[in-house]
Amino acid sequence: MSKKCRSVLSRIFSFCCLLIITIALFRPASEPVHATEDVQLIVEYDHVDNMPNEDQLPPQVTQVHTSRYTPTRALTIPKQYIHLLRSQAHIKSIRPNQTVVPLETDGTKRTSSSANYPWNLQTIGADIAHQQGITGKGVNIAVVDTGFYIDHPNITFAGGASIFNDDPWTNDHMGHGTHVAGIIAAAADSEFPGVAPDVNLYGVKVYHKDVLDADNTPSTTVYNLTEGIYAAMRQGVDIIVVSSGFQGEDEGMRQAVQQATDQGIVIYSASGNGQPAVDYPAAYPDVISVTSIDQFQHAASDIIAGPENDLTAPGVEITSLSSPDSVYGYPFATLSGSSQATPHAAGITALLMQKYQITASEATERLLEQAQDLDDADFFGHGLVQFLAPEDRQQTNNTDRNSNHTDAATKEPSELYWAEPAAQGTRSFLADEYFAQVQAEGILALTYTDTGPDTLRLTEAQVRTMKSRQITLRFYLNDIEWEVPADALDTGEALFKFTDVTTHDAIETASAQSTVVKFEIQQNGAPKTTFTQPMTYRFLAQDNWEDSTDIYILDNEQNWTALDAEHSGHYLQRTTNQTGTFAVFNTKDINNTTPAQSNPNSPTRTLWIIMGISTLVLAGLIVIMKHWINPRQQ
Repeated sequence: MSKKCRSVLSRIFSFCCLLIITIALFRPASEPVHATEDVQLIVEYDHVDNMPNEDQLPPQVTQVHTSRYTPTRALTIPKQYIHLLRSQAHIKSIRPNQTVVPLETDGTKRTSSSANYPWNLQTIGADIAHQQGITGKGVNIAVVDTGFYIDHPNITFAGGASIFNDDPWTNDHMGHGTHVAGIIAAAADSEFPGVAPDVNLYGVKVYHKDVLDADNTPSTTVYNLTEGIYAAMRQGVDIIVVSSGFQGEDEGMRQAVQQATDQGIVIYSASGNGQPAVDYPAAYPDVISVTSIDQFQHAASDIIAGPENDLTAPGVEITSLSSPDSVYGYPFATLSGSSQATPHAAGITALLMQKYQITASEATERLLEQAQDLDDADFFGHGLVQFLAPEDRQQTNNTDRNSNHTDAATKEPSELYWAEPAAQGTRSFLADEYFAQVQAEGILALTYTDTGPDTLRLTEAQVRTMKSRQITLRFYLNDIEWEVPADALDTGEALFKFTDVTTHDAIETASAQSTVVKFEIQQNGAPKTTFTQPMTYRFLAQDNWEDSTDIYILDNEQNWTALDAEHSGHYLQRTTNQTGTFAVFNTKDINNTTPAQSNPNSPTRTLWIIMGISTLVLAGLIVIMKHWINPRQQ
């Protein structure tokens, strides 16, 4: 081989090595390859007396759990040794031990209430029941979940059980179980009372503190959930609440559901969130499947449609109790999901049982009959759960309902009137009747969620009514309140915008201690920038806020400017005649001179990597071609 060829081949080889090394540097690490795959199984025997001792199982079997209630056991075994199990006598079936997860989708921390009475209770008529002295007294409900924080000052448990020997039912390592239990039975004088605060509540723990998914979230198995159903039945309850689910049918769970039904126990179960089909056990005919709606009675964004759905209930941004170990904070948290909808339905059933002195099955039939029809049965089943029958609901007006529960933060129950905006895309509107009910100098309150509209439009006539009667608008936006007095507006139609810009790339928000919201007002089609009457911005205080925390506004130079806010009750608030982008920062963390850090996994960085590799390839080819076409003399 000539020197020329050897030289070219050498350069090609060197370039290929360089290219391989470059690609390897940016290539993500591959997953380890396992020689064997362990599988979790449920083994069911034909009779409990025919079950072999655990030491008689194949030696490859690990993590054995024998049922306290049925001739079954859960175990783990390498896939290639399953045939050793099948060869044993008296085995009725071997089936996968499916993964089960809590059916909530997201959450935020909350420390106190800012509303007269929670919207979710008003939506289903629980507030009316409480006014009538109907609180679920004498009804027994079990919640099968992650555990329960029994030292929370706003709830009392009648008892409980854990399916684990080393993890008691009183350990809620996630907060999900305490949240679900609080929706049912938080004390009547709590800032977030339960639907049926006087039920006898039992907790059954089926999630072990040491078992986490790959994404570090708690999970359990269908075997554990089934054991929990049996444990709940042993508590002598009327209703069982299951806010967990799995996708494939399981014979053991079906048998547990059937046994509960035969005993007159009604199981309420979450339909699921974002799955292709309704989860089990909600999908079983004998189980009441519950889907989720928001405060505008719109379907949750991740609702599951299916003929198995029976009822719907509030499940979007529901505030309830939490545990100290919850990732969403303590003592209250706001969560969403069919997990949160299900306890509402169970709680209303308890109220009906007390009111009419009927069984759980009879109360469930009544609940299905008097549900508020929301048209789409695949989404909502029979409709929205309601304490009142249709004819009784027509006699209830919004003003009467507002007078029952005192607002701990504002102490203005006589002046606060609630309105339900009608949504149309990202905008919302108000019916004139809401303004008619407000007395002079009263406050018209409106609640908005992350999934609802971010704009309110008022007509010229409505603005005129506001100004003539000095009505103040108060927007409740999760952890923020925005209060706009009548004199802050000019005459003419008005548009109020409140946009969440927490993840906006153009401004520094990483160290914000709150949601970052841009507030805008337009009148007669033009932005309004001057106000003769100031507006008030309130941020719900969090436990980790320090004394140096302040409300900041983003100025024209895209720098954050402190507003010298004051603490008022549970709030950090500032009254100002400005609109704009507001957020809470710790003064020592704010840095206007440091741009937001770029995401190391952003598309821009990936593009630069690709361009760099492409440049190396092109440069290498040019070198090779140059020496191939114009070789040097040897």
